Formats: sequence, C-alpha cells, structure tokens
Amino acid sequence: MSLNEKHGITELSFLTQCYIAVFHDCYAALHNEIPGRIWKKDFSQFSKFVRSRGLGYLCQDLPQLDTVLLNGLSSGKVVFTRPMFGRAHKPSFLKGLWQRIFDVNGVLLSNADPTAIFFIRQIACLAKKANITRDSDHLEKAKYDGFIGTEKDLRTPTKRWSTDNLYDSPVTAVCMSDFCPPGLFATDDERQYYSQQGDKYAYYQGVFDFLFHNFDIIEVERNSVLTDSYGSYRMKHGPGATHKTSRYTDKWAPRKYSRGLDHILDLFPTHDLLCASSGRETQASRIVFVPKDIKGPRLIAAEPVMNQYFQQGVYSFIKNHGLRQSGLDKVVDFTRQDLSKDLALRASIDGQISTIDLKDASDRLSLYLIERVFRSCPKFLNFLMSCRTPLAQLEFEEPILLKKFATQGNAATFPLQSITYAAISIATIMYRRGYKIGRSSILKASENVRVFGDDIIVPTEHYEELVSNLSSFDLVVNKEKSFSTGFFRESCGGDYYRGYDVTPIKIRQVNLTSPESYQMLIDVSNDAYRAGLWHLSDALTRVFPYRSRKDRSYPLVRMSNRYIQGGGLFTYGCTWNSHLASRWDAELHNLQLKHWFLVAKTRKVKRKPLSRAIEQQLRDITSPDWNPSRIQRSRLFSNVGWR
Repeated sequence: MSLNEKHGITELSFLTQCYIAVFHDCYAALHNEIPGRIWKKDFSQFSKFVRSRGLGYLCQDLPQLDTVLLNGLSSGKVVFTRPMFGRAHKPSFLKGLWQRIFDVNGVLLSNADPTAIFFIRQIACLAKKANITRDSDHLEKAKYDGFIGTEKDLRTPTKRWSTDNLYDSPVTAVCMSDFCPPGLFATDDERQYYSQQGDKYAYYQGVFDFLFHNFDIIEVERNSVLTDSYGSYRMKHGPGATHKTSRYTDKWAPRKYSRGLDHILDLFPTHDLLCASSGRETQASRIVFVPKDIKGPRLIAAEPVMNQYFQQGVYSFIKNHGLRQSGLDKVVDFTRQDLSKDLALRASIDGQISTIDLKDASDRLSLYLIERVFRSCPKFLNFLMSCRTPLAQLEFEEPILLKKFATQGNAATFPLQSITYAAISIATIMYRRGYKIGRSSILKASENVRVFGDDIIVPTEHYEELVSNLSSFDLVVNKEKSFSTGFFRESCGGDYYRGYDVTPIKIRQVNLTSPESYQMLIDVSNDAYRAGLWHLSDALTRVFPYRSRKDRSYPLVRMSNRYIQGGGLFTYGCTWNSHLASRWDAELHNLQLKHWFLVAKTRKVKRKPLSRAIEQQLRDITSPDWNPSRIQRSRLFSNVGWR
C-alpha cells in the first residue's frame, strides 16, 4: 500500500485535485477574456468524463488534445474529430481557449494567444507521464513483442560481432552504399537511381571516415596499457543494478565475466586475478521492465557487471576526447540540454530551424549502421564490440542474439547514438551544399545543428532530406514530435511557440512510496510555482505527509536561490519562515529551523581481499583516504530536524 492510500488519497483523487487546481489557475489568468459560463461548462464536462472514464480519461484521452493542437499549430489548420469534439467537429471542451487560437473554420490565427496554447497543453498533458501501470503482465508482453519486432526489422550486420576472435580478423570492408543495392530484376531507370543513391551514400561514408579516423588514437594492442595521449579514458562502475548484482553489491569481485572481455582484460595486470577468481561464460544482459506510464512499462537491460564497467569508459572517452578530436564538440554536449532548448526557442521565432525526434532510437541503432559509421577506426570499433553484450534475455525465455548495438542500460548507447545522429546530420547538409570533405566544411555545416540523444535540430531547408536518410538507416522519425513548419518547436523537454515558453508541467510521481518521491513532488510544485500555476503548486504540497493544514514543515526559499537546503518551496515574497520552529545555535552562531529534509545514511559492507586488490589495480588508487577494508553504500531517508 502506498503512502497516498495510507493517508486516504487515491491516484484518481490526487490527480483530480491537481486538475481542479489547473482550472482555477486558467480561470484566474483569463477570466476577463473568457465568460464564466464557458468555464462552468468545461468543468462540468470534465467532471462527467472523470466519473465515467477515470484514470483512462486523464492519462490517455486528454493527451489527444495536445496532439490535435500541435498538428494545428504545425499545419496552420486544426481538424476537430470525434469523439473529443462532438458531432459538429467543433470544440465543445475548452471552447473559450480554442477560439483564441483558431477561427471558426479551424484556421490558425495570426495573433494566436500563447497563454491559451499553454493552458490547453497543461490540461492535456498534466497526467500524461504519470507512473501508473495497469494490467502489467499484458503490457509487458506487448512491450516485449514490440522489442522482438524491432529486432526483426533491423539489417543483419556484415560481421559476426559475437565471435571470440575480434582482434584476429580485420573489420570487413563495408560502405554506406550497401544501404541501397539494386534489385536482381531492376530496370535501367531503377539501376540509374540506385547508382545515384550509391554515390550519395559513398559521400556520406567519406564524411564518417574523416570524422572518426582519429578515434583510433586509443591503443588497444595486446600486452599494452589502455591509455590515450589525452588521459581521458576513465572506466568506473555505475550506481545502478547489473545483470546479477544489486546496487548494494560489491561489483569489484564478479563471479563470472563475458568471454569477449578477454581482449580488454589482457591489457591489465589483474587479468590473472580475474581468471583465477571467476569463470568465463557467454553472458546475456537481463531484460527488465521499469514503470513509465499508463500505456506500459519501459524496457531496459541490466548489463553484466564487467561489461558495464568498460562501457562507462567508452562514455568517458567519447565525452572527454572523441567529441573534441572529431570536431563534434560544437554540435554535441552530453551535459547541456539548455543549448538545444535555446536553439529551439530561437527556431520558434523565425521557423528557419527544425526539430526532429526519433522513435525507439536506442533500439533501432543497428550494428549494420555502427560498423559503417566507425569503419575508419577498427581498433575503437573492436573495443566497443568487446564490451558490448551480444545477447539479451528475458526471464524464462531463450536468449536473443541482438542486431541492434545495445538496449537502454548500456552506458555507451547514449553517447554513441548522439555522435552517430550528429554525423548523419552533418553529412546530409554537406552533400546538399556540395561541400568538399574537410574540417572547415564540417564546421560550416555544423552551424545551427544540435544533437542530444535522439533530439536532433537542423536547418529547415535540410529537414526532408535528413528524415529520408534517417529512415533509410532503419531509424523511425516520430512525426508527432518533429516540427519543420509553423512556429512551434520542441527539444529536450522545452516547448516553444513564437518565442514563448509553452512547456506544460507534468506529474510523473503519483505514489509517495520513497523519500525520493517526496523530493520529486516538491520539485514539480516548484516548477508549477515558477510557471505561475499557484493553485497547482499548493495542491501538490497538500499530499505531503509531513505537512499539516495549519503548519507546513518546509522552508520557503527565494526563486533566485539556486541552492535549496532540505527541499524548500519557492516564493517570490518574504522568506522569513515564521511558520517553522526556530532556535539560535550558540556554537555555530546561526538561526536554525526545524523542517523536513532528506538525509543520506551510509551502510558499510565488508569486502573480500580479492575485491580490494582488483579495485586498487584497475583504479590505480593512491589516495590516503581510501578505505580498502569496507565499501560504503548510502540511502536517502526522510527526517524532520534542525538545520
């Protein structure tokens, strides 16, 4: 039983209270422009559907309004269809807001109200991402079947990357032109077309070879030390669970390791220790389902522990060295989503830049594409494939030999897809502009291009060609989230229309089942406060277990204060927390407040001697603060105390 249910608050009642608060905020902002009788009619219709449809209406039906709205903003004309808009195909729900955006014929107004756009999107998307799961077995099976279907759609790689002898055979001579072979019974016109397409893909291959040939600066020869001249290749263990371990297990003493890692472990003096302490086996990543929304869970994979360790090194290498060496550091930055948001904001003003979103991007990043994009750096490519897990397995099912590079959960997937999509975007622009392949041409083509994972931003003039190229590489463009016409743009969670931020607040955490969930709800409350949704911000705080109706147990902090100690609530006014108990600390000479906050408690775990030796060798630890006998793990707990 969740803490919400313990306090008499169900998922439906909680979300309904939040929607009522949004209606209050909408009425407060536009009560002078829209008559009160229209608001009453909207609220009556909303209440009717909530009683009849429940969570399905909030999490599945209402988000369709956002799809209709964005299609109208993009095409310039909205199409109202049943059942959301009645028989007359005109908006009956939120009619006052729709009339401030489209005329009676559904044509977009030249002076469409950004505030009305924001509130329609807010009402439509408030519960779109709520982590509510229903019929989990049925949804998990559907998700797994989709995973298998995607795998069948991908091309089979040219080389057998699951073999144990990666370094004993060179990378097969492959080319991007392999993507468009003519059929056996092709006509002369078809052969001419495929010949032209082959020339185009051969040009793309030249761009990829030029971008990534310096990736082989990393030395991966046998009996040598795994380093690079910039000292930027750093491996580590991540915080999450792996194939046969939890987040609290000592990962430095694996019982088994994958056969493919022999080529990497030979580079370290601890290889003999690992061989003596653990056996070799063909390991598969463990497919797991994590909650996402009411439509179903998200499918990820828990990687084998040592594979994950070296995958983190690939991420570090690309981030600290690969981007700079290839010249993609002007296009890709793994730590700054704000750069993509700023460019999307600018694009919403003049429409000269388009945004592209890919569907199932990580699951469709095929080995067939990877071996061609990185063919000019065979050492890096072989190292990449050595730490990759070629098999994936769902519990009680047979292992699957993957044709994709990896599932979500592989630490190298995000950086690899980012630089791959960036390279495809730059190659497309260079070919259309007729540039010769070179560093200066790449810099010119990189202007107004940004890539963050599967979010791509390119000049609008190259949008159609890039979409066509991505589709030919087995990638699927999400047309509902890609925008090239009109003045709406979306990237990295930022939504903009004509220079106005119209990003809706989305509630993801519904069940307060952990201390982290309290903090997440506080963050959403602060986001609502920042957006001017005062009633929604207050409604979110009412479900906190550490807040009574008369006395809140959270401090107030100014909006300009970036550091919030203990999870405070934003305010524009006075921050004198008179509602909290206070005392003067004579030793520290400061005023302390009694309020709720998160505290990290550390648990010490005993370690085996072999684990200590392996960590010290692999990490080359020289710090005097390192404790070789125990490994510390921390967890967050709720606390009400003096701070």
